[in-house]
Amino acid sequence: SLRQNYGRIIKVYQTVIPVSVKAAETSTTGKSIYAYDKNGAAAKAYADFTGEVIKDGEKQRNRHETTLSR
Repeated sequence: SLRQNYGRIIKVYQTVIPVSVKAAETSTTGKSIYAYDKNGAAAKAYADFTGEVIKDGEKQRNRHETTLSR
């Protein structure tokens, strides 16, 4: 729904973070999802999302550096 309604206006990443009881429980434990349930689907999804954001940031930086060097 986000991609369909806003994908032309804002960057919407491909990774989908699943609804997870374990992820919700992390706020009451004070632990990260990686410490609380490192092998769970939510932890994997957050790691995938982080990778997407980093890759996108590197792409943006490279574009910016290329523009500046012209």
